[in-house]
Amino acid sequence: MQMLTVMVVDDDPLLCIAMRRKIEMIDRENQLGIQETLIAHSAQEAWGILQEKSVDILISDIRMPYQTGLELADKVNEAFPEIQVVILSGHDDYEYMRSALRSGVVDYLLKPVKLVQIQEVLLKCQENLRRRKAQSLRNGNDREVLENWLNGLLAGKTGKPPVEFPHPVFWVAWPFGGEGEAGFRTEEVFAEESSEDVAAFFFRNVTQDAIVLLNTESSREDIVKAYIETCQESCVKQGAGRPCFAVSRPFTRLEEYPVFYKEARYTMAYRMLEPFDLRFSSAQAATEQSRFPRFQARIHSAFQSRNFAELYQLLQKIFCRDFFQEQPFPKEIRRFYVYWESQVQEMASAYHLELEAFPHFSRFASLNEMQEYLQKVLKQMEAAVQTATNKYAHILSIAKQYVQNNYNRDISMDEVAEMVSMSYSYFSRVFKEQLHQSFSEYVLSVRMREAKRLMEEDPAIKIKEVAELVGYESVYTFSRAYKQYYHVSPKQDRDG
Repeated sequence: MQMLTVMVVDDDPLLCIAMRRKIEMIDRENQLGIQETLIAHSAQEAWGILQEKSVDILISDIRMPYQTGLELADKVNEAFPEIQVVILSGHDDYEYMRSALRSGVVDYLLKPVKLVQIQEVLLKCQENLRRRKAQSLRNGNDREVLENWLNGLLAGKTGKPPVEFPHPVFWVAWPFGGEGEAGFRTEEVFAEESSEDVAAFFFRNVTQDAIVLLNTESSREDIVKAYIETCQESCVKQGAGRPCFAVSRPFTRLEEYPVFYKEARYTMAYRMLEPFDLRFSSAQAATEQSRFPRFQARIHSAFQSRNFAELYQLLQKIFCRDFFQEQPFPKEIRRFYVYWESQVQEMASAYHLELEAFPHFSRFASLNEMQEYLQKVLKQMEAAVQTATNKYAHILSIAKQYVQNNYNRDISMDEVAEMVSMSYSYFSRVFKEQLHQSFSEYVLSVRMREAKRLMEEDPAIKIKEVAELVGYESVYTFSRAYKQYYHVSPKQDRDG
């Protein structure tokens, strides 16, 4: 439902309040979608509000100080022709009515206005707005409204269509190829080829992929087929190439658009198995038992162990036509592709690398093209991992040597991170991921090993001296740390 804003303009505050109450009552009974009723007590005040807020219906008195309602109507129709203007007056005079109609108003109401009269006018304005919105959409002037609403559905939003369509049946057509993605000239072709049988709305989704929403009187495929083939021929004649199309099954509730959007996109993925110019979706048959679970553990293990040799072998084995011959269905291809992507992203995250977003699996023209893309990304990851490993090895070598040289005093991770030119948090993550222990745990292990060495080399050494030599000011603190580390006190360890 389209949400409406109404403005009442009259220099009588009581009349304005009464009109607002009546409008709210009518909205509750008729569900007109009126979200706000604004009030203005002069034409100047109303004009100021119009500069800041969007108004759909304006109901104005004729006689007001400084500027009349007809003068306001003239200004509004010139600056905001989409606003529905209604004149309100206490004068039952033909000349007033004629002047109002010349000013482009929707209707003329006499005071005192009955509830049923206001209801009739509001319904009339709502219908005018609906028709204008639908006409604007069909002419391509208001495509953004449909585009935003459909993309909102994909994002999980709900609501009824913002406009009324000429036909009851819808299809989602997914074009690919031509000059660029589907050819920018394709949009012009669709506009030119629209007919009484097929209305086409060309727009783009959030990732800027071209989408065509077809609107037809019936669910006959031959009508859509003939229309698309005509568009394809026109694209060729205009030098835009010949785009191929994947088309969903027909549907009648536009709120179901996300389901058929995915259906068209999945149908386009069949290009990876066999080329086509036009393909209609059909209810997919049940696949054989999926092979994905059998390979999931192998893929995961290879990524976790950074076994790139194994990963290249799996890439060659899985992403090819032979592997999917028994199950040539996009759903199965998608499972492998999405899981492979998730493992690459997980590896990249472990090395604090940022990768470009993977293309949707349906964007690939063939499985070979998909395999080549994944191989390129894998090589990129292999090089990045090797570089990061070498970099981390150098950094950790410096950090470990620094701890070895300074364990006998109070040292912090801040000074070590600064020394290797890394932030505190980044150094902490790298240190723990590479050595599988925190920085403080590593410092403790160095101190405890050195303390044990000192006591083994000199059995007569005092525990207090050992504590000071390994960086502890308190014997008690040292003894407690030693016992927690070796499960025996330093005195027992030395004397035993």
